Amino acid sequence: MLKDPDFKVVQVCKEDEGVSICSALYCTGHRSLLLMQYTGLLDSVNAIRASAMEGENPVCMMVGMLLKEPGIKATQSKHYGVRIVEPVLDAMGIEHHMIETPDAIAAIVPSIEKAYASEKPVVLLIGTEAKMSVMKRDECLKVLARHRTDEIVVAVFTAAQELLQIAPHELNYTFYGLDGPGFLARTRACAGEAGQARYPP
Repeated sequence: MLKDPDFKVVQVCKEDEGVSICSALYCTGHRSLLLMQYTGLLDSVNAIRASAMEGENPVCMMVGMLLKEPGIKATQSKHYGVRIVEPVLDAMGIEHHMIETPDAIAAIVPSIEKAYASEKPVVLLIGTEAKMSVMKRDECLKVLARHRTDEIVVAVFTAAQELLQIAPHELNYTFYGLDGPGFLARTRACAGEAGQARYPP
């Protein structure tokens, strides 16, 4: 980005400095976009409160949701910092949008235009698109067969039958019954020597 002629990049030491700089740029007739992670957003709450909200400056922020799990709402994340971002913005009355799918990208330009028209800040939260493609079991077994060396593979029920057909090996352990304490004991013993991989996990 530093070498891109379409951008004028202003590097700052702290994110809250960026909030003040964006506010000042607006006062001089310039538009800007502040890039940071959610940790920087949380660290800049007071600056956003003073410069953007009370100062009525359209500070537009693009915020990376580092550690947010794909396909899970930010408020349901296992990471505390991720969970509180949207509630904090709601409490401050700041408009925000989660940009996590290709369709959501279309909301970026209108959101920025609205911010400048209303002289209010906006936060664009950048998440990660969920990957929904899932390999079939036989495809998984074929991949396993290509990469295994001396690992023990433990397969149960239908997977056991497919394993014997797709990837026969002397270290395959198969189990078809519902009660197998002896089988599990053998598996644990062997795992101590050669490692263990199980399918299904």
